[in-house]
Amino acid sequence: MSRGGNICSWATRRNGWTGLWTLIVALVAGCAAPSNDYVRSAYMMRLGEEARAKSGRQLNEARVPDSATRPVVVPIIVEPDAVFTFIAATQVEVLPIAVPEPPTEAPTPVAAKAVVAIGVDLDRLKTFLREQYTLGVVNIQPSNGRFTGDKNLLRIDYIPAPRDESQVLRDYQLICAAIVGMDPAETVDTVIAFGLDPRLIPWISVSGDVWNFLAYQAEEMTSTQYNERLSIRKF
Repeated sequence: MSRGGNICSWATRRNGWTGLWTLIVALVAGCAAPSNDYVRSAYMMRLGEEARAKSGRQLNEARVPDSATRPVVVPIIVEPDAVFTFIAATQVEVLPIAVPEPPTEAPTPVAAKAVVAIGVDLDRLKTFLREQYTLGVVNIQPSNGRFTGDKNLLRIDYIPAPRDESQVLRDYQLICAAIVGMDPAETVDTVIAFGLDPRLIPWISVSGDVWNFLAYQAEEMTSTQYNERLSIRKF
């Protein structure tokens, strides 16, 4: 072989080995991850382990920071004669801000009830309760307590049908409504109804003040609030 042919053959083999090594280096570089990522990950894991060792916290354990457990201070301006509804709360500290009290004024005097006897026509009331409300009224008895510093009381004895407490409460409202309608001068203070059995023996009584019934009629209180102000006795 000539000298020129030997030189060409050597150059070809050299270029081939160079290209092969270049390809191998490129493949290895493409498969390996950057060394910086491994260093950062290892450093972060070590910091996490050291922090857990100092705080005593276990892996995957969440803790509430101290700032979240501190009481919240809420300033509230308290106005005189205000009505509050208190709701139970945790970790709340209320600091009222003092407000100057308004000058005291003398309370408005309440008009006293006239010292008079009950002005309701008892016979008319008995007839009305029997015919309009079909109540088995047996007797109506007045007690003029205003003359002795007490209340004027009107007692109604009747036989409820059926014998049931809820029925007696409904009858009592009808009785109060009839009395209020026949007493424009408001001479009756208290109404008491006795429920009798067929032998005319009382087994229940319901009593209450007329102004509570008037407030209930004016929708100033609910039926539950009105019933709570009644006095119910069973014998």
